[in-house]
Amino acid sequence: MTRPLLAALLLACLSVAGADDDPQARELFDAMHAKLSQARTLKLAFRANVGPQGAELKLAGDLFLGEGDRVALLTQGQDPDGKPLRAAVVSDGEAVFRWRQDAQGQASKAPTPKQLGPRFRACLSKLTALGSAFLFGLPQDGVADPFQVGELRLGGAQTIEGRALRMIEYDVSVEAGPLSHVQVWIDTASGLPYQRRILGGEQGSAIVEVFLGFELNGELPAEVFQLPEVGQEPPAAPTPAPPLAPVDPAGADQARALLEALDAKLAAAKTLRVRSTTLMGPAEKRARFATRVELGEQGRLRLVMEGQASNGTQVRLEVVSDGARRSTLQAAGGRAQRDLDQAPPGLGSTARAALGRLSPTVLLRRDALDDATIPVAGFVLGPASEEGGRALRQIEFDSTAPDLPMHVTLWLDTATGLPVKRVIGDSTHAEALVETFEAWEFDVALEPEAFAVPDAAAGGK
Repeated sequence: MTRPLLAALLLACLSVAGADDDPQARELFDAMHAKLSQARTLKLAFRANVGPQGAELKLAGDLFLGEGDRVALLTQGQDPDGKPLRAAVVSDGEAVFRWRQDAQGQASKAPTPKQLGPRFRACLSKLTALGSAFLFGLPQDGVADPFQVGELRLGGAQTIEGRALRMIEYDVSVEAGPLSHVQVWIDTASGLPYQRRILGGEQGSAIVEVFLGFELNGELPAEVFQLPEVGQEPPAAPTPAPPLAPVDPAGADQARALLEALDAKLAAAKTLRVRSTTLMGPAEKRARFATRVELGEQGRLRLVMEGQASNGTQVRLEVVSDGARRSTLQAAGGRAQRDLDQAPPGLGSTARAALGRLSPTVLLRRDALDDATIPVAGFVLGPASEEGGRALRQIEFDSTAPDLPMHVTLWLDTATGLPVKRVIGDSTHAEALVETFEAWEFDVALEPEAFAVPDAAAGGK
């Protein structure tokens, strides 16, 4: 089996075709979009974290949208080092004033771009309240709504602070640019967003927004849209900055705790054996494998995957380590290639982390995950469900491991805390790998021969 064929199996997510919108998710989104985009006037107070976890800008803001192209966005907060930040964008419909404190107080005044008001409304409903971060860099072609939304899916229902929420998620692109993935929690009583999380292309990057209050179709003070003079500092955001702790998406702490409990269980096991069924690639071209993982002490491990590629070719993939050496086998269609090298330090810990956080299949990549940690971020608590008499809880998170920026959805058995199913997708959440776990065994006796590293000449045996 050649390297390109293995790569095609492991990275099949890059060619997954899109799915149709979920009708209920589309209905919720369209109703929210109509409320926000068609409001005669709008006032919003919000707070947001912007950037990778642990290095966020922490902001509070007020957005005012008047009739026509009258806009005011005032933000204040702190950068990752604790330095104060303030910014303002004010348009009276004819001219726009832009000012940033972190740009040494530099300000500019220019004619208001065409359709600035409708563009801010479209950005608010589809992407983010921080419209000035996106809109002024777009072509000024008069297009009122440059955002394209698709792949709408329905998430779980939750109640937070007495509000019944429903999460939907979708992909959004701007002027044929790169996709962002959006998760928004909609207040089912008002139809307005309560919280939103936007994932971009950069590993670990995100915008997380919490909406503190909307006022639609009210009267806005005229002075809100009065342009300061260049050199004059604009007013601060009327909403006081909230405590600048990281914004926590709905249920994120609980989802993180469930994954950390799984991490601890896998790390504490002296030995471990698990069987699963692994599907790789899009539904119409899937490879199917029976997968077996055995983890011993002192870095000893064995991963075996046997099955069929999407073209029907019989395939066997294998990784074996005795703690000192590692063998990687790729065999398909009567051809086989085995590579031998030194086992990287911490391989056993890395295998346990991969089994819990990503997938044991990444161990087939000899150049990947030589670190015992797989960083993750962006936790979301999904809905509870039941399958085969077992109570399950869904969690979601993003792997930010180098070269493996994947979105993971994991269903855990609430009685054991162990995975029942896992779906891994690419940066747009397109489904690429599905694992169904059939049996977990902890602290069992494993045959020493299972970890014997074959010679290079052993081929596919």
